Amino acid sequence: MIDISVILCTYNRCESLARALESLVAMNVQSTTRWEILVVDNNSKDSTADVIDDFRKRDPERIHRIFEPSQGKSFALNAGIQAAKGRVLAFIDDDVVANASWLQRLTADIVSGKAAGAGGKILLDPAFEAPSWLSVDGPQSLGGMLAVFNLGDERRLLDRPPFGTNMAFNRSMFEKYGLFRTDMGPAPGSEIRNEDVEFCRRLMNGGEVLQYEPEAIVYHAVPERRRRPEYFLRFWFDHGRAMVRECGAKRSVLGIPGRYLSIVKAACWEMPISAVKWLSTRDARTRFYRKGWLWMLAGEISEWRHSGAGRGTAFESAPKLKSETLSRDS
Repeated sequence: MIDISVILCTYNRCESLARALESLVAMNVQSTTRWEILVVDNNSKDSTADVIDDFRKRDPERIHRIFEPSQGKSFALNAGIQAAKGRVLAFIDDDVVANASWLQRLTADIVSGKAAGAGGKILLDPAFEAPSWLSVDGPQSLGGMLAVFNLGDERRLLDRPPFGTNMAFNRSMFEKYGLFRTDMGPAPGSEIRNEDVEFCRRLMNGGEVLQYEPEAIVYHAVPERRRRPEYFLRFWFDHGRAMVRECGAKRSVLGIPGRYLSIVKAACWEMPISAVKWLSTRDARTRFYRKGWLWMLAGEISEWRHSGAGRGTAFESAPKLKSETLSRDS
């Protein structure tokens, strides 16, 4: 039996994938720990397969490639979970670099049975310089849109969901609560996310213990396209859509469906207030932050109107973990 499976999903990022894998193969892991790395290629068109094959030649017993043709990160995540043989599953992305103690620190309390899951610290690449209109700390921080997750330097229980590029769970959590929702998760042309946050909220609502591990650190790269205002505005818009999908339907009032009431509230009350705050603000960072809120409300309205999402329960589309293990290369 494998102790830990590391699942890394990738799509058309062969260069950053190589850096991520280099940090993984350099992990300081106890010699008695049996662990594997599963790289899920989500239908990449670049040199991803060659990069994976190069690393597999270095450690063919530990590194495995899985091909998932269904486009979207949640499909890739679920394929990795289905193929994993570990009792603990750790997740990392193809655009981060982990510190040498990442895996040991992140999974320690899960392996010992003290926690059902854990999330680690996510920091921006030290070379990143925020543009003048972007705040990455403080009360108006947009660091979360760059996957920053920093709750300080003290270990403690999590009171909020961690992010998907630095988290781990006992495999039994997927047996108990299901897999990642495939109507969420980024895909080509869409920044609808929350697949990681929504899954963690299921566990937290179920009373599971999730631990914050500040010494399990990954550094997140920020490519040029994520340093532009249009990326953040698209993120805000799709975040509004994701929140509607996650939270489900509002209750009806006097026979009026809750989603229609939500549209009226957002369009006639929240959006005008947000627009006035945005247009009346001079500070560049605060102004852009308030503009983002307006875009998020527009995303919520769009999802309520056009997709019919939010009519069911929050977890109805979470697929189940199958009893058989998905095939993979050897």
